[in-house]
Amino acid sequence: MISKRSSPSNQRLGYLIFAICVFISAWAWFHFTYPKFSLIDLTITRAQALQIATDYIQGKDASGINAYKRAIVFDVDNQTDRYLQKAIGLNKEDQFLKENDYGLYFWSIRFFKEQQKEEYRVILSSSTGEILSYSHLLDEATARPEISEANAQEIAKNFLKDRFKYDFNEWVFNTKVNTKFDHRIEYTFSWEKKNIYIPWSAKANTGGGKILSTVVVTGQEIAAYSKQSFSVPEQFGRYVEGRKESGRNLGLVSNIGSLCFVIGAIWIILLRRNHLAMNVTKGFYLKTVIVLFMLSILSVLNNWQSLLFSYPTTQPFAPFFIRQVISTVLERFLFFICFIIPCLAGELLRFEIFPKKKHMGMLHYVTTTFFSRDVARTIFLAYCFAIIMIGLQTAIFQFGYKFCDVWMEQGRLSRFSSAYFPFFGVLILGANASITEETFYRLFGINISFKIFRNPIVGILIPSVIWGLGHTSYIVFPFWFRGLEVTLLGIFTAFIYLRFGLICVIVQHFLFDAFWASAPYVFGKSPNIDFWMSLVVLGLPFIFAISAFILNRVVQVKPLEWRLNGQQRYNLDILKGYIELKNRNHPLDANQLRAQLIHNGWDVAVIDVAFHQLNIPLSVDHTISDP
Repeated sequence: MISKRSSPSNQRLGYLIFAICVFISAWAWFHFTYPKFSLIDLTITRAQALQIATDYIQGKDASGINAYKRAIVFDVDNQTDRYLQKAIGLNKEDQFLKENDYGLYFWSIRFFKEQQKEEYRVILSSSTGEILSYSHLLDEATARPEISEANAQEIAKNFLKDRFKYDFNEWVFNTKVNTKFDHRIEYTFSWEKKNIYIPWSAKANTGGGKILSTVVVTGQEIAAYSKQSFSVPEQFGRYVEGRKESGRNLGLVSNIGSLCFVIGAIWIILLRRNHLAMNVTKGFYLKTVIVLFMLSILSVLNNWQSLLFSYPTTQPFAPFFIRQVISTVLERFLFFICFIIPCLAGELLRFEIFPKKKHMGMLHYVTTTFFSRDVARTIFLAYCFAIIMIGLQTAIFQFGYKFCDVWMEQGRLSRFSSAYFPFFGVLILGANASITEETFYRLFGINISFKIFRNPIVGILIPSVIWGLGHTSYIVFPFWFRGLEVTLLGIFTAFIYLRFGLICVIVQHFLFDAFWASAPYVFGKSPNIDFWMSLVVLGLPFIFAISAFILNRVVQVKPLEWRLNGQQRYNLDILKGYIELKNRNHPLDANQLRAQLIHNGWDVAVIDVAFHQLNIPLSVDHTISDP
């Protein structure tokens, strides 16, 4: 934050202001956002939920349930959450949920057989383990004794009284639907809770939200029921879909901008493919890609239950599974291969545009060390900047809640909690997003924008806007607000990148994403392993920083040298013999010979190393030293 040339008093003032910003940011998050996470209750573990569901179904139909496959996922009632946020706001939503004992978070368990329609589904509360919903899906040809509608309705009412202690003075009959099959009739009855009708719009005839309780009866069997569900009017669904369209359009703008970046990176690679900065760093980025790719594949296994839950029983399981795995592997492989291109192009551009700002790329650290106290200090600073960024985002959203009618969903929570190890999903999200996005939009995006426009404001703004609009597909309404919010965060991150470098923004981004993803496990009620392992994930950069601080290896800047592979080293010996023979017979013009060799297709790297090892000077030094 403070220049090394600043006086001690100015440095102390700068540190004080910085510390105050960190404190205010932390306070803002705890004051405005923490209460939302404190309401999340994940007390019931995956194993407990599965056992409760299995015992319940065995109690209803003990025969043969063990022959069924099982899939369990965690889910969030996003539709209800979205509607209540829009209709009554966040604070009143919390009050409404408590008053009506309505849980947004639940486990969904599926019991099924391959290529068989009949299956069971159970939904239970993640806080209490109470069965909230049950359904027994039957084949159309399945027979059940035929009973009258009045008898079926009486069975449904008695079930709700016995199981949930319903007082029907608090409920009013809502709908009935009779579905006739070849050998049975399904009667569906629903009751509406009195005195609950929540409109979402001041316009007439747009509908309102209600709480319903539903029971399906076939023969003497309760085929399905839902303790209570929130009914969202159709007009609201159409409204949301219309808003999503604007998000898709803004996302398309980002895709076009990102595509232009990719094309620019490819063009630079083709034109300058023999640049030393790319040659030296390509091994590092290749190893990074391999690690990220392997993490992504492990993520598929970690989310195996989500894949199993989505399996359509109309097709054989093995081909379904193979197709899913192959498509995922190919998608991630192509993504990470494309990721290398802007990384290498960004290293080249950084070297040429900001030759003295070595911290803005990885080249300096690849050729020296990652284990120095400078790196340790950078990581410690990244923790502070992550806190400031969280506070900044909190302030932006508070403004949005108050003045821009902002509302959102919590889809990430269901994605991570459905995994076997939620903390592993948090780690993969943080690593993938921070490394790929910061190298693309900061290392390459800022440097290419500076090179083209030669204006710092434009150089910062263009990649920040493209990055921001790329997040408009997230379920935040209105969608333009999400684009604006992330753009502002991108501008903040760009300044950090220019001042403190690539490692700082990667670690900051990792901590930012990992914090939001792990916050439900850290600040809500969750199993101990999820709590502690989330803290471990958040502490990984700190552990690395402590290691770097203790080791404190010497940072020795060396001239960059070509790194030759086996084939290049073989050609090097041949070329050295040729140059020695040529020089022995006739004194040669080294630069002219170099140009001839390049013209005839020889590798520039091999040529320059050959001249260097033979101690033949060139009029232009083609080796590069990182300042």
